[in-house]
Amino acid sequence: MLVDGTNPRIFNVYKHVGMVVNGKVPDGKHVMSHARHEAGKYFKDYDVLIGGRTLANRISLYLNAYTLYNEVRPFGSCEILASWNEDEGYGLYMLEPSGAYFGYSCCTAGKGRQTAKAEFEKTDFSKLTCREALFNIAKM
Repeated sequence: MLVDGTNPRIFNVYKHVGMVVNGKVPDGKHVMSHARHEAGKYFKDYDVLIGGRTLANRISLYLNAYTLYNEVRPFGSCEILASWNEDEGYGLYMLEPSGAYFGYSCCTAGKGRQTAKAEFEKTDFSKLTCREALFNIAKM
């Protein structure tokens, strides 16, 4: 994460939103591109930064549309969206390829998710500061 170009799965969507892609990277890049478009369009239309929940909802509608039609295939990636907004505060959302999204205080996806999930369940991250949570995550 410290060297440019070493981790192609972490993206900056907008000034206050970041996205992590798990699964097929090209599919994730396409979803990230759509998220950037939605965030820019929202800012252009309303002159306000888009909230994390609103962005997750709009992207999930897009993902769901790809599961409904025969002409296109569903996306093969799962995205985790992190945001901060003055109105909503911090937000963490996991977007599934089916179009479902859920809000979390901590979440994981990928190959070692069961191991990390077991460690997450031992700690209440909603009561920790960011610095304390980072120490626990680094241990995993």
